[in-house]
Parts: sequence; structure tokens; C-alpha cells
Amino acid sequence: MKKLLIAVLTVTFLMGTLGGMTALSARPEGGKVVLISLDGARDSFVDQFLAEGVLPSDGALATMAANGVQADFSTTINPSLTAPSHISIDTGAWPSTTDIPANSFHLAGTPITQETDGFAAPIQAEPIWETAERQGKKVITIAFAGADGTSPERSGDQTLGYGIEDDYSVVKRFRGYFFNYIGAEWDLTGLPVTHYGTPRSAYFYLRDGHSWESPQEYYFDVLLLDTTDDSTENYDTALVDDDKDLSNDWEGDNALLGLGDWVPVDFVSTNTVNGKDGIYMGAWCKILQFDATGYGGSGYPFVFYLGYVSHNVGYPQSFVEEIDNNVGFWPHSPDYYNLEGGGIDEQTYMEQLERLPVFIKDAVLYAAANYEWDLLMTYQPHPDEAGHQFLLVDPRQAGYDDADKRARFWGYIEDAYALADSNVKDIMDNLGGDTNYMVISDHGMAPFHTFVQFNRILRNNGFDVDDTGYDGDPPDVRAITSGGQGHIYINLAGREPGGTVAPEDYDSMVQAIFKLFSDLRDPNTGEEVFFEVMKREATHSAHLFNETSVGDVWVSANLGWYPQDSLSPGAKFEAGTFYGQHGYNPEFEEMHSIFYAVGPGLKNKVAHNVRNIDVAPTIAALLGIDGPADADGRVLSEILR
Repeated sequence: MKKLLIAVLTVTFLMGTLGGMTALSARPEGGKVVLISLDGARDSFVDQFLAEGVLPSDGALATMAANGVQADFSTTINPSLTAPSHISIDTGAWPSTTDIPANSFHLAGTPITQETDGFAAPIQAEPIWETAERQGKKVITIAFAGADGTSPERSGDQTLGYGIEDDYSVVKRFRGYFFNYIGAEWDLTGLPVTHYGTPRSAYFYLRDGHSWESPQEYYFDVLLLDTTDDSTENYDTALVDDDKDLSNDWEGDNALLGLGDWVPVDFVSTNTVNGKDGIYMGAWCKILQFDATGYGGSGYPFVFYLGYVSHNVGYPQSFVEEIDNNVGFWPHSPDYYNLEGGGIDEQTYMEQLERLPVFIKDAVLYAAANYEWDLLMTYQPHPDEAGHQFLLVDPRQAGYDDADKRARFWGYIEDAYALADSNVKDIMDNLGGDTNYMVISDHGMAPFHTFVQFNRILRNNGFDVDDTGYDGDPPDVRAITSGGQGHIYINLAGREPGGTVAPEDYDSMVQAIFKLFSDLRDPNTGEEVFFEVMKREATHSAHLFNETSVGDVWVSANLGWYPQDSLSPGAKFEAGTFYGQHGYNPEFEEMHSIFYAVGPGLKNKVAHNVRNIDVAPTIAALLGIDGPADADGRVLSEILR
């Protein structure tokens, strides 16, 4: 299907333009490069959406396939997880070189209960932005994993990191007796709407909890108005303000809020955050309910969703402040917690899902227009977020029998891919055709049906996994999982501080854990749960992981089972509460990622044997510089002019 698609589209687009991009010509020495990662974009889904027209024939990916390079698929790293895969894309190196084996893991030599964040951990290999800067190139990174602006090694010349969450979201339900007669507290002079009845007032607060020792609360008032002249108390309009004074800058000057409307609520923190004062942050908030029947003191007449409070981070701080002023505060990822808990509905989740990638795109366009650059790296998160929440395609999944639900969920996935394609096209249209573009993904996505609780399995088979939340003593063993895999660490005396397992008992414990997980079967079906179970030394022999971060036993699940590491009591196997996951062996077709590229330095062809670790060396070749110092990947020379 790919070759047929390319043949058809080439006729249409080879002589056309995309934002000024003419037919391909010889590669200029040291051409510009834009790298865009579509998190979780599964190769077979993109093929299907191109064939069906979900991704339009004049869209970004179809045009790239017609005029440039489309891979059969790209093979990601093992495990196929966001942090290690992106770090391998950054560096061209395997996790055994980068020392980033998972999204969360334990480092040898630290207390057994301590976890390391794979997105923030030190990268033991040179990333492409550092390679390029070292050779005189200008680099912008926008929300690309590994480039967070926390140090020179993790920054381009201008870097916007992935935003920081400062406080949780909450669904605020106001009972009738919480509302007051407003009296003289509000001056409604100049209010651009006619109102009837008695306006009612309430308040809420957003919190900067980034400094958890001294969280600050920032109060805002809500005014509810009845704008229908029907002699009935039925409130239908709200506005938000921080001082009840409509003569100054009030939130409502952007919108009088009706049911289902959003409003951005922002403030400047008085906390010191990462050594900085005056951090600009905010939350997107939404009217979820007006109910006239509840104003007598029972029920919840007004329900207001307060989104996650977040702020931008990056390097230099002056660039972050420019993004604050010209693009806005970080809008946060969609709220799966409240979706699964029933606090928000699917439409609200999808509205959030769409907001963040558009914000990232707008930050890219601002940065590219205002700064010199040779390499620009950016990210679109929403194919992953939609896949996790809505990939209801396996008959073994709870809810599969509901055909309407399946169709609705599949529509959300289509919408997410279509938005990613549209955002990429906007970037290409604005940045022009004298640039080489690469669009990739870090991994694919597979449906799952069952949670597998590693620490509960260990506990139920006699292993001490209790941490300070249970018996107060350090555990003997602990599992840490991410996606479709997990590391099981032994608290070895002499290796971990406060180690509890004697060296002479180590081998027998490893063997017992290895056998336990190798023999495990699903109690309901008898199926094998795990695809791979490996001891630490075997992962070294296979060049999978570095000895400082790998578990004493490493386990990779078969598709359909999702490892988790809950320490709370409960069942070992539980039905999934959402639907999609990755982190499995990259040879599974469902884990295959995408690779598209177009530009003056690239041929028009279908590419084979592409790997994610080949991206950084190939970028270096397009930039006309030497590749990353620690790369294990190769230059995809067959696609270069």
C-alpha cells in the first residue's frame, strides 16, 4: 500500500509546493533540519489513516511520502518507552550506552526505595543538540525529551522544556449555601450583558504547590448571572475575576462563560521556584454544570473544573519569559485521572488533549521566527495520549462489546493523528521549503486488557517487598515498572545503602525470582504472560542495559498484559481501566514507529531497515557536521542526496 500511495501522490505533488517548498534539488551543504516526534504514533495506524483519507492527501505526511522518504517502519529500542526511546533518538545510542533503561528505574548504589526519573536522569551519551552546538550550529528545542534546560548539556541555544505541574486538578462543586448575596461587593458597571434575578458570588483558589513546604494559594471570585428574563432563577453565565473589580483587567474580558466554556486563569507566584521568583503559571478551567434546581441549599448548582496548575521551564530564562508573554502558560496534559474517575467527560479530555500540542506548535513558530537556528527539535504528545486512553480494539478488553463505545473511541484516535498531521503541516508551511524535515515517533501502541502487579506477585510468594509505608524496614526486593516491562531489584548488602540481602543469598534469590516470573501464567486463560525474562548478566550480554540501572531480573510482557508495581494489597491480576500501552519488545508490529522525511537534502524513496538510533547521525549528515560522539546508529546514507 505504501508504494501505491507514493506513486499516486507523486503525480499530484512532485511539481507542487508546500509552504513555498519547490521540487527537490541538490542538498546545500549544512542545510537546516526540523525534527518532529509524534509520541506513540504507530506505523500501521498511519498507513491506514493515509489510505482511508483520515490523514488528507494534501497533509504533511502524505506530502512527505510523495516527495521524500517514507520508511516501511522504524524499529525503536528495547524497551519501547518514551524516555529511553527519545534519549536514544537524541543520541543515536542504545540504552546500554545512554544508561536510560525505562521511564522510571532504580540506580545501583542508592537506597532501594529510591526511583530515578528517566526523563531527568543524566544522559551518558552526547545528544545531537550538543553535537551541533559544539560544531557551531544554532539549535532550538521545544518540549523534546532530554532537553529540559536544567543544564548546558540539556539545552539548545533556546530551549522550552516540558512544562512543570504545580498543583493537581480538581472538580469544584459549589453547594447552594456557599453562595452569597453580593450586596456592594461587586460593581457591575459596564458589564456587557443584561442580567436578571440576584447575581451570586463564590470563590475558588489555585495553588502553587511547587514548593510543597510552603504552598501559596491564589484566590479568584466567580460571579454567576441569570441572563434569561423568565421570572425563574436559572443561572447560565459566569465570569472570573481576582478582585471583583470590573474596571481593571478581569478574566471575563475575554469571555463571559457559558456551560462548557473554558477560561485561562493565571497568576504570578510569590514562591521561589528553582531559585527564581515571580514564576508565571496558570490553569485552564471549565464550566461543567449550571443547575437551577440546586440553589435552595441542596445539590450542586454550579460545578467548575479547575485544571492542573503549570508553568513553563527552559533556557535561557529570558526565552521562557518570552514564551510566557507571547504564547502563554503551559497548558498541561489531558486529565486522565479525572476522566477515569468520572470528574470530567470524554469531550473535556479531548479538548485538553488538543490544547497542549497546539501550544507547542505555537511556541515552535514563535521561536523559529525570532531566533536563528540550524536544527529545531520538537514534539507532539497526543497520538500517545489518545492511544493510552482509547485503544479499545481487543475483544479481551473490558467494554469491547459496546460497539458505540468502540466507534467513539476510535474516532478520538483518528482525531489525534489528524491534529498531529495538521500541526506538522502548519510548521512546514511557516518554516518553508529550504529545510529538511523529519517526522518520527518513539514507539507504537498496543491494546492491553490486564494489569499484572509485580510487587504483589513477589509478596504473595514470600518475598519482602514492604517499604516504609508498611513495616518500616527496607525491603529485600522491589519491582519498578514502566509500560510493558519491569525491573526487579534486590536490596543487596554492599551495593545498596542499608542492603538487607547477604551476598551469599543473592544467586538463589535471583534464580527464585527468575523462575517465578518465567513460569507465571494468566490464571484465567493459562496464557504466557511474559515474552522475555532475563537475569542482569544476560541483559549485559545482549547489550540491552548498563549495569548501573538494570534490575537483577528484567521482565518484558507479552502484548495484552501491562506490568504495574503497586505495593498496596490487592489482586495480582486486574482488568485494565484504560486501553493502550507500549514498552513491549520492539519486534512486535504494534510497537513499530514511523519515519518520514522530505527536503532538499533527501531523496524520494521508500526506506528499509530504519532504526530510531539512526536519526541523530542522519541529522548530523544533513547539517554537514560530524555525528554524535557516542552514537551506535548509522547515517541513513541511502536516503541522502
